[in-house]
This record gives sequence, C-alpha cells and structure tokens, in this order.
Amino acid sequence: PNILKLEAHFERDDAVYIVTERMETDLCNYITSSKDGYLHEDICRMLTYQVIVALRYLHANNCGHLDVKCDNILLSLLQPIPTNSDKSSNKGETSNQDFPLVKLADFGYSRMIGEHSFRKTHVGTRVYNAPEIHHSKEGYNRLADMWSVGIVLYAALSGTLPFEEKDCLRAEEIFRDKGTIFTGQRWGKVSKDVLDLISNHLLVVQPTSRARANEALFHNWFTDFLLYQNLREIEKRTRHLMTTKQLDPPSPLTWLTSEREDLVWTEYQTLYAKSKKKN
Repeated sequence: PNILKLEAHFERDDAVYIVTERMETDLCNYITSSKDGYLHEDICRMLTYQVIVALRYLHANNCGHLDVKCDNILLSLLQPIPTNSDKSSNKGETSNQDFPLVKLADFGYSRMIGEHSFRKTHVGTRVYNAPEIHHSKEGYNRLADMWSVGIVLYAALSGTLPFEEKDCLRAEEIFRDKGTIFTGQRWGKVSKDVLDLISNHLLVVQPTSRARANEALFHNWFTDFLLYQNLREIEKRTRHLMTTKQLDPPSPLTWLTSEREDLVWTEYQTLYAKSKKKN
C-alpha cells in the first residue's frame, strides 16, 4: 500500500531501466505550487498518514527506506467521481477537492534492517537524516525513517525546512531546544496535536523514544473522523479510476482502511457527529 508499483524492467549495456506506474507530481512541487506556499493541516494529515502506512508495511517486512523526503513522495490527484447529483457521496468538508494519493518512491538507499539491527554507512539526504546517521557509534536502524517523516511534515505545514543543509550536523542540538524551530506566525495556527506529534514522537533525538510507524498511526492527530472519511474517499476514487481504465481494482489488502479499523472509527464517528451539533 502507498508504495510505487514496478511495472517492468530491462537491461542494456549501459544501465538497468525500470518502468513504474505514472504519478503526477511530488510533494516538493505540490507544496511550492500551493497558493500559500504551504499545505492546509487537513491535507497534511491525509498525506502523512499515507506515508506512514507505506513505512508500516516496509518496517513490518524488516526494510528501511532510509531516504524519505518530499521529492520521493509522489502524488496523483484524484478528482471527484462524477455523479448525477450535485451532492458528493462523501459528506466531508473537502469532498469536492482533488484528493492526493501518495506513493513512496526511490528505494536506492533501502536496506533490509530489523528493529534491533544497525547500520553505519551514510545514506539518504542530509537535511532529512536522523542525528544517529551522523553521530551514533552504534549506527542507525529503520527508526531513522520516522525522523524523516517529521521533517517532511514540518516542511508541508510551513513550506520551509527546520534548518539549512549546512546546519544538518547540528540537528541533535537544534531539536533539543524545540522552541527555536516553531517560531513564526504559521506555527500559531496549527493544532497542538500536530505539534505534539512532530516534537514528542517524530523529531525525537533518542531513536528508542521515537514513535514506530504502527504507533504513530494511532496518535491523537490521526484520530479524526473526517480523515477516515477522506481515506475512504481516496479508496473509492482509486477503484473508480482503475475500473474506468479497465484495470483490476486494488486488493483489499492495500486499502488504507479496513473492517477492523471500521470498528475503531465507529466511536470517533459518534464523537464527530456530537461535536458538529455543538458547533
């Protein structure tokens, strides 16, 4: 799920060529071309959830991506399904918008690496690298990916990176004093939950204290029924698009939601409905 599909590959004398499914853009271009130069928090929530779903799958199979960055997060913008009625089948507030389907790409640095295994070779893109890649004597493991997710989320919310590449070796020092990186008017307009996710679960200097992918998906920021509705809409639009192209629909195993999660979300649906009535 949410991993770029390999369609074919072939070799010639000079190189190996791979053919993948076609995507429209990447997250870096999506951010910079947005009206405000950064993304709305609800869009960031949809994007980040899908990235972490991809990492959950990789990590469950003892694989670290090790180069998670905005350029390697590819997007296709799914348009609303045409209907005879003006009313969308999804009652979410963003139901008439194009929804981003995320695919994680570029596995050039990926390695088979367990939770308790460590590597020491330098990998990835420096400004997205976890501190342990540069400083730890023990090395790093797949939890380095979760630090990179924190940098990606920071960039999506603000349109900037938390520090310049020349300061990347000081990342550990910078993030020990988090008050210096959440300055500016933009950070006063985001929720406390997303600040908590970034500060206390993703951009955590000590890797063992960093959230694992399966843990991060249950953070308060993601317990939002509108998010669940939007993920369902992404699945629906994906199935519709593949059907119109006479392609096999995606397997339920690749869905962003599932029957098990339906039970979990029932409670949030009730709470969401109550909160809307109060407002």
